[in-house]
Amino acid sequence: MSTFRVAVLPLDAVEHHPKADRLSLCRVRGFTAVVAKNPDGSHRFAPGDKVLYVPEGAVLPISLLRANGYWNEELDTGKLAGPQGNRVSAIELRGVLSQGLVWESPTPDAKVGECFAERLGITKYVPEIPPSLLGQVAVCMEAKMLYDIESFLSYPTFFVEGEEVVLTEKVHGVCAQVSRIPGLADPQMFAGGEVVITSKGLGDQGLVFRNAPENADSPYVRTVLGIDLPERLLRWAERNAPGEKVTVVSEIFGRGIQDLHYGASEPTIRGFDVRVGRTWLDEDDKAAALADLGLPRVPVLYRGGFGRKLADELRSGTTTLEGGNIREGIVITAVGSQAKRVTDMETFIRPVLKYHSPAYLTRKGGTEYR
Repeated sequence: MSTFRVAVLPLDAVEHHPKADRLSLCRVRGFTAVVAKNPDGSHRFAPGDKVLYVPEGAVLPISLLRANGYWNEELDTGKLAGPQGNRVSAIELRGVLSQGLVWESPTPDAKVGECFAERLGITKYVPEIPPSLLGQVAVCMEAKMLYDIESFLSYPTFFVEGEEVVLTEKVHGVCAQVSRIPGLADPQMFAGGEVVITSKGLGDQGLVFRNAPENADSPYVRTVLGIDLPERLLRWAERNAPGEKVTVVSEIFGRGIQDLHYGASEPTIRGFDVRVGRTWLDEDDKAAALADLGLPRVPVLYRGGFGRKLADELRSGTTTLEGGNIREGIVITAVGSQAKRVTDMETFIRPVLKYHSPAYLTRKGGTEYR
């Protein structure tokens, strides 16, 4: 999940909805939010206005739901998504994908980029993890890693037209992180105590799965051990990065993991990122490392000059894997150095962004376990 912010941002454009006279289209960065017009049919906002953008995944307190017309007093529930009607989600309104809410700035002197989530009591939605994805864990702060890929729509001008990139299919599963930590020698871990297995959510907290019989049925542990990845990673690291921490980031998917299972009856793993020390490997070195590890890679859809039109096309459609389900989207990664770059918002991010398909965002009964 990308960085969660409820920030004041300038409106890039305000347009009439092509199929609804009472609705406006407000463009914020790369996102479009459908907003009700004033009673007289005029737009509520104008280009350049500083507004509060409330993104998908935001959970709102009752006070804000009431204040902004999203509370049903008769039913005593919110009008948004989720069991309590208090979660912002993507929705298609008269044929237009609406992502997030646009409100007036909380204060007239708010600065662009200023975050109001904490002050307004807005939190990030974190789905409850089913017992089948949990397990016995141990603390290993050496394995702690905050892994996030930002949304392309948050930085729509980040990649320059023609810049060499790789577009890979974004596979909907759970993120597995397998790390070789030299000198760890912990009997609770794998491959002689030097390799740890964790999830994205656990890795954020410095927690890892224990090498214990209780974890034998964990999709993370079972799938990673099923291809002997800990031992392979240990040997690869000793040959190619002695003394360095090496982390392989993969996606585990299949029936029983998320709502999209790609026709896989058993959990299946595909790699997509590799870090050696503090450096994320570039495209060619990463591809070589995954091949050496014998770890299949997520599907590569394109390599060449970046183009917005092509990205728009490739993010949608049907998966290139088995099963015929919808495509979650794509991940856009620069071919060269993975060092962080400054954005037009004066933040620093890796040159890798995710771009979801509208069908994925608006599907019914979707799961988002970490």
